[in-house]
Amino acid sequence: MKTITISVPDELEKDMREFKLDWSEVATRAISDKAEKLKRLKEISSKIKISDESAKKFTDKISEAVAKRFREAK
Repeated sequence: MKTITISVPDELEKDMREFKLDWSEVATRAISDKAEKLKRLKEISSKIKISDESAKKFTDKISEAVAKRFREAK
C-alpha cells in the first residue's frame, strides 16, 4: 500500500480534529469513488465517435442554453 500526503487549509484541519474519524479511510474512499467514476466516463466516452467540430458545436449549444437560463433567472 502506498502513502500520500495532502495539504488542507487550517480551518479544515480544525474541523477534522473536532470529528474523530479515520480520515485516511475517508480520503481513500473519496479517491476510489472518483477513480471509478472516471473509469466509467472513459469507458463510455471511448464508445462515442464524434468529430472535434461536432463536439464544439454541441458544447457551444450547451453553454448558450446555460447562459440563457442564468439570464432569465435574474
